[in-house]
Amino acid sequence: MGYALSLLLNITQTYCYTVFFDAFFPRKRTGKLFWGATLVWGVLMFLLTNAVAAVQGPSIGPLSMLLEPLLLLTLCIVLYRGNLVAKLFILMIAYALFFSASSLAKFIIMALLGLSQNALIYNRPLYTAVLCMLSASTLFLALAVRHFHHPQQPPQTQWPWLLLATSFPTATLLFLLLFYSAFPAVSTGFNIWIFCLFIMAVANILVLILVDRFQRQMQKREKLLAVGERARMQEETITALSAAYTAQRKLTHDFKQYLGTLSEMIAQGNLEQASGYLKQVQTWQTTRTLLVNSHNAAIDAILNQKGYLAKQQGIDMRFTVNDLSELKIKSLDCTAVLGNLLDNAMEACKKLPAPQSRWVEVRVTRTPPGAFGGASLFISVVNPSNPVEIQGGYVTTTKPGSFAHGFGLPNVQDILKKYNAEYVLSYDNGKFLFSSEWPDIPL
Repeated sequence: MGYALSLLLNITQTYCYTVFFDAFFPRKRTGKLFWGATLVWGVLMFLLTNAVAAVQGPSIGPLSMLLEPLLLLTLCIVLYRGNLVAKLFILMIAYALFFSASSLAKFIIMALLGLSQNALIYNRPLYTAVLCMLSASTLFLALAVRHFHHPQQPPQTQWPWLLLATSFPTATLLFLLLFYSAFPAVSTGFNIWIFCLFIMAVANILVLILVDRFQRQMQKREKLLAVGERARMQEETITALSAAYTAQRKLTHDFKQYLGTLSEMIAQGNLEQASGYLKQVQTWQTTRTLLVNSHNAAIDAILNQKGYLAKQQGIDMRFTVNDLSELKIKSLDCTAVLGNLLDNAMEACKKLPAPQSRWVEVRVTRTPPGAFGGASLFISVVNPSNPVEIQGGYVTTTKPGSFAHGFGLPNVQDILKKYNAEYVLSYDNGKFLFSSEWPDIPL
């Protein structure tokens, strides 16, 4: 009976940690895989608890305080996405908070009943009731945190201050270890230590709130920087469009001159000379008009505009398209996705030192309906880039102060999710890839 209760309490405790992690990190696993792993870890915690108790006795010791967080950190790494340092901080805060809160409640009960730790542990009915109460309160605390906090995109530079913040819950655990060893029974200074423990429990909550607020402020700062960068990109876009408009007016003016020259040749009967002149004009004008012609006005406009802008910046932008005249996806959504992806790619290329390494390969092709499903739009953007780290669907550059592909990606992902489109981000051998298979359906 005792082992069954211990197993149930350890599984419940592991579940409490997963609830707490849910408030800060998106899950890697879902459904049966997630709950199966949680159950396995609960059993491992049970085995660990009993193994440690056999070595150091039923009291809390340094061995359990070392092994339990390591096992829980492994659980967090396996089940959740996110930065390792952030996971370490949240784990230590959760462990210190749960441990200090439950210890505080247990010590208050010991003080009220005048019992020592060993006396409480060996009073099986009372100790069982206390453990059940502590498990219920821990679960309530974890559920409250998950209710008021939700996972969010982490700031790009956070590990130094997160490591610093992790030192506080670590100090709390050391304090608890000292407390357990110093007060095996009720003494005259017991109430003072209980008060100190209460202050440290509250302080851990405040540290979590302050770190979370600091993280939100960093996110706001990054968004403001992104807005400024976006404004600069829009200014470049307007300049490129103005240049394209000026070039188009010049083409119209030149076209009138070509017609006049051809008319004069034909009027003089120089048909062979006029034919050769016309072929020259056709070849020359083809090189001066659209870089891309997909028979879709909106997509041609955005691709050609970005192509001309890339030329001005010394970036070789290569296009592969097919006939997109029958595309059913909203033009506004499609151009927003392409515009953001190409802006990000050009921004990454501009950070590279050698102009000859600045290139972007763009593929926008439509697959018609077939035996294996409906029509779809395939988008692929590949470009060289400085090293970047991809975590949880977000891009985090390894260079402080540089945002690489970060601009606009959340907007791109939000649009693709509306259509249930699949997308992939990857970085390998100095190349960044974003590709998506987009169902060609009207939304």
